[in-house]
Amino acid sequence: QGVNKGEFYLPRDIALDQAGNVYVVDTGNRRIEKFTSTGTWLQTIGSSASLVIPYGVDVDTSGNIYVADTYNNRVIKFDHSGTILLEFGSKGTGAGEFYFPRDVGIGPDGNIYVADTDNYRVQKFDSSGTYLNSIGGFIEFLTPQKLVIDDNYRLYVIDSNTNRLQVYDITSYITDVYADPDPF
Repeated sequence: QGVNKGEFYLPRDIALDQAGNVYVVDTGNRRIEKFTSTGTWLQTIGSSASLVIPYGVDVDTSGNIYVADTYNNRVIKFDHSGTILLEFGSKGTGAGEFYFPRDVGIGPDGNIYVADTDNYRVQKFDSSGTYLNSIGGFIEFLTPQKLVIDDNYRLYVIDSNTNRLQVYDITSYITDVYADPDPF
């Protein structure tokens, strides 16, 4: 625990890039820490000036880093050197607005998926941050926390307050649900 290079305070998420480098969301220190696959510290991305409470991270095939900046209700895209390339989102309930987004994932097509936690949905954006559509709602999700997209265009969403994992084919939005039918 700490504030120096390679130290963490409340780490929340992890992602890998094409080279196997590891990105850790260091929430308490308001930054992303980058390491080699063997644990050697490489770089700090973001700071308290650019991130308030970062929660989720993903890296695209070009090495760009996407961060769900939860308390700023936005997504930030950094290039590999840590320069901000794109910011989108604001607090709200409308299309393209967020209410405490907790995770971000990049699909094989370059589209951006955001776990819009307190709006009970997952929103989809193109690579420039333009809103495309959303899935979910209060009936379908209670707390979508984490998501990942595989190479077969399946979106996996952890919905922690319903004790389930939902899997979507993002080309047709057909759903499979993996859940404990009686969690209590």
